[in-house]
Amino acid sequence: YGRPADQQPRSTYSPKTDINWEKVTCSLGNDTNRLKALVEATLDECPGMLESVRQAVADADSGRLHLSAQTLKEAIRYFGCKNAFDYAFQLERMGRDSLLDQSHAVLTLLKAEMEQIFDALSAYSKQGDQI
Repeated sequence: YGRPADQQPRSTYSPKTDINWEKVTCSLGNDTNRLKALVEATLDECPGMLESVRQAVADADSGRLHLSAQTLKEAIRYFGCKNAFDYAFQLERMGRDSLLDQSHAVLTLLKAEMEQIFDALSAYSKQGDQI
């Protein structure tokens, strides 16, 4: 409130996520074009990846769960969203170890985190690189 506009918290793009846009941009060599491409690719590909995880849980297919959760985990790692990453990793391990009894509960948590990530990425995509 008493800060200049350029020092205001940058939460308009991810109010419910832990995306650190400065860190993401830095990890991409401060290239906003690469960031835009990453955001668009994530929005294009990750909903299908999440659906693959959901279907693997529904089918109790441990091999597919292992692979699809691992793929999703790696796709979101640039954004540094610890909760979503951890839930995907838990599902990956459940699939690897064929221990699926808690997979529905973890999937529910992952889906909630991913919705917040998708909302933040969509907001970024609409707003451009004014982060």
